[in-house]
Amino acid sequence: MSKRGSKRRKRRGFGANEIINSAISEGIGEIMENHPQFKQHQEYILRHLDYNKLNEKIEDVYEHIEKKGKRWPDEKKAEYLHKEISDYVATGAVFDEAGKEIILKGSLEEKAKSGSLFDILSLRRRKARNNLEGEKYLNDTLRAFQDLYTLFKTGDYAKRMPEVAEAVSTVYDMGFLDPAVDVLKYYGLIKDKRQYDALKNAIIERTRESREKVVSGIEAYATGQAYKKAAAFIFGIAGILALLASGAGITGGVIGNLSNSTAGLIGVGLIITSLALFMLKKKK
Repeated sequence: MSKRGSKRRKRRGFGANEIINSAISEGIGEIMENHPQFKQHQEYILRHLDYNKLNEKIEDVYEHIEKKGKRWPDEKKAEYLHKEISDYVATGAVFDEAGKEIILKGSLEEKAKSGSLFDILSLRRRKARNNLEGEKYLNDTLRAFQDLYTLFKTGDYAKRMPEVAEAVSTVYDMGFLDPAVDVLKYYGLIKDKRQYDALKNAIIERTRESREKVVSGIEAYATGQAYKKAAAFIFGIAGILALLASGAGITGGVIGNLSNSTAGLIGVGLIITSLALFMLKKKK
């Protein structure tokens, strides 16, 4: 055992193991908040923690406490240990190379922030910045839509609002597909850069379309527009049928014993009502 490791047991007091575990969980929670694609995949995050790095950080914290904080009360030592470890994990510095690339999008950040004049003007940097903006857009959308997805599962809203439910589910699925594409790229299963970019762009575009559908769909249900639209459609069809009936002289089969002129007036009235409902919907 190393010299550092041999001192580990002596150093650890004030409920250190519980504090360290709590700090790691808090750091991972912050990573999932900042990268919501992985909110449902904590096991994947844990797989990519570099425990050698983590142990080295823990030992560094203990050394600092021994040198600078011998006279600190146990409560202060515990707070310092917790903050240092949780912050370290939250930054992603504890990840292995795959974790930094897939979860933190390490190379994408580097390309987007490259500072030379050539890089600033280069197509490569512009693409990297666009991709990074796309990832941020996806992250912002996923934070909200993961909660929406949970809400839809708590009742029969999906049956009452099928279009909205389908769009919510699509965004939720994009939250899986986005890191899945990155995993395939990292391990060489997607080698063509154009194919990779096309897949990432398609994910962002489907997210954007579905997000707009959800917002417009919820607005329609909240304001009653969905029902007005259905009513407008029914009135319009009924009006057209009435006009056709009056012109063809078949009012008896369509609207009872009313005269052709009466049927025509009813048809015009229904069509006007239909148009009025559509116009009212548009204004709102």
